Amino acid sequence: MKFNPNHAASTYQTPVPAYNGGGGGAAAGRVGGFEPCQAQVLSIFEGPMAAQSDTGLNVETLMKDLGNKFSRDQIKGAVDFLVNEGHLYSTIDDNHFKSTSC
Repeated sequence: MKFNPNHAASTYQTPVPAYNGGGGGAAAGRVGGFEPCQAQVLSIFEGPMAAQSDTGLNVETLMKDLGNKFSRDQIKGAVDFLVNEGHLYSTIDDNHFKSTSC
């Protein structure tokens, strides 16, 4: 078969899978890109009580508020994740944090 430069190259189309909105896989159960625990921890740190405090919130207080929904390890993991992602920063010690958006 010879190459024909007059043959339209657009007659062959590569199939592209349709975007399904990311409704499954690793993103399932996420809220705004966060896992549920991360989203709730961040919402507490961005709430009015935390915003008014110069020292931020103590992690122990956070655990009392969310302890019936998430384990201690999940909450500590969410705080660590949010610190590493730049959403929270430590204030007076390793147990007090404040949101970067407040």
